[in-house]
Amino acid sequence: MFSSRTISSHRPAWLRRSVSPVGVLIAGLIATLALFMVARAHQGRNDQALFNAETAKLVHGMRQSMTATDMLLHSAAGLIMTNPNLSPDDWRIFVDANEIRQQFPGFQGIGYLKLTGQHVASIDPAFSSTSQDSGGVVDRPLSLVMMEPGHWRDPLGLTSRDPVRLAAMARARDLDAPSRTKLLRFPATGYAPEQPGFLVFAPVYARAERWETVPQRRRALIGYVVMPFAMPELVTGLIQNRYQEAHQNFRIEIFDGQPSLGVKSFDSAEHDGYVPPAYPKLSAEFVTERFGTELGYRFSSRPGYDLAHKSWLPEALSIAGLLLTGLAYALVAAIRHHGQFAYAAQQDSDALRLELIHRVKNVLSVVQSLANRTLRAEGDPGISHEQFASRLEALARAHTLIVENAWLGTAIGELVRSELAPLASRATATGPEIALSPQVSQSLALVIHEMAVDAVRRGVTSLHITWQRAEENEPAVIVSWAEEGAAIAGTSRLAGEITSHGFAAHQVTTVSGETTRHVFRVPLD
Repeated sequence: MFSSRTISSHRPAWLRRSVSPVGVLIAGLIATLALFMVARAHQGRNDQALFNAETAKLVHGMRQSMTATDMLLHSAAGLIMTNPNLSPDDWRIFVDANEIRQQFPGFQGIGYLKLTGQHVASIDPAFSSTSQDSGGVVDRPLSLVMMEPGHWRDPLGLTSRDPVRLAAMARARDLDAPSRTKLLRFPATGYAPEQPGFLVFAPVYARAERWETVPQRRRALIGYVVMPFAMPELVTGLIQNRYQEAHQNFRIEIFDGQPSLGVKSFDSAEHDGYVPPAYPKLSAEFVTERFGTELGYRFSSRPGYDLAHKSWLPEALSIAGLLLTGLAYALVAAIRHHGQFAYAAQQDSDALRLELIHRVKNVLSVVQSLANRTLRAEGDPGISHEQFASRLEALARAHTLIVENAWLGTAIGELVRSELAPLASRATATGPEIALSPQVSQSLALVIHEMAVDAVRRGVTSLHITWQRAEENEPAVIVSWAEEGAAIAGTSRLAGEITSHGFAAHQVTTVSGETTRHVFRVPLD
């Protein structure tokens, strides 16, 4: 019988401590997400830096244009101071020579406003500018003497008493520098719509010399050079000159003062029908100072810019991270599966080793039992040796069948026919194929062998072995051994052989003195 034994089902330490594939998957997904966020943040900083650089170029271009305007105003003021009797024709030549219409986007005209006590031009709204002389204030009328182009739509507005214009003129006079007005609304005419803009005034003095004090500059003031600019034409013109596709890439807002505090004077979205999102992807703000006032700029990216500068690096890194995570998951799962398979194989090997040791011990015990029985029962050494060898052969045949059936036992018919092979000519075996355990197969083989040897010894001429399953689903087989023509009558040795292997002998009967039948019960396990 089998001896009890226990095989540990615990996994080895290295397998218990191995990394879980699910853990690798979760860690990989977290790392991929972190990589995506870091890459997107880095890309966002790069995009913002590039956006700032490109919009700064536009602001620089506008500053350059305003610098050129400053130089033109100074040139015009110097021309008038050195030529007090400058004629309109000479003024027109000056305008054409400087290509003002081509070089100054948004240009609406350039004119000369003269302080005089007489009406010297048809355009004279009787505007009074103030100047200080010997501590008193003397009102002097301001007349538009020259204007290019002559068809500018608001010549009267140049000399109006609007506080915005007065402040710009006073600042230009006292600081001896061109000064810009705040945002104005130029009225509509038959050839131009109403639109925002501003005026730039440059002071003109009596002599071309440097006046050190404000009172001196007020006494020496004889007029102003003035340039009106329309804001939409100015901005779009500057952008077209500096950057052809800026209107498709940027929303441009211009403010009088800081972008967050100043009054908006221009918005490109209002002119091209663009509906901006509530939160643009990129934005930048700048503040410049020119003509004595601050000008604020706000640039926002438009879909054209976002699409042209779209970087797929974060997405590419995410895809690479997911692929690496999948590969790591598959690798760890394969390693873990291999470890489990190796562990299972080791367990099977250990179980097989223990089973083999157990079976070998059983076989050796049987062999030892056979040897003891043979040597003790037989007095003649030659007969004992032959008897022992035949019993070993019977045992070997049984084990051959057991091994061929992978140690799962044997069918009773196969076992009986194998042991009766020497008596095949005078023995028959019939019955259903019923599986026996290896231990029962081994014992039954020895019983059949001993009974066959005894039948040969007694000269039996015919053997009939039959078997059938026990009734009421009992796990046993009822075997019937019938023999005829024995020259020597049967003895109680057969019954003893049956019972010595744990089989229950039901009955031993003799019919007519010639036929002897042995019936015994064989358990299945």
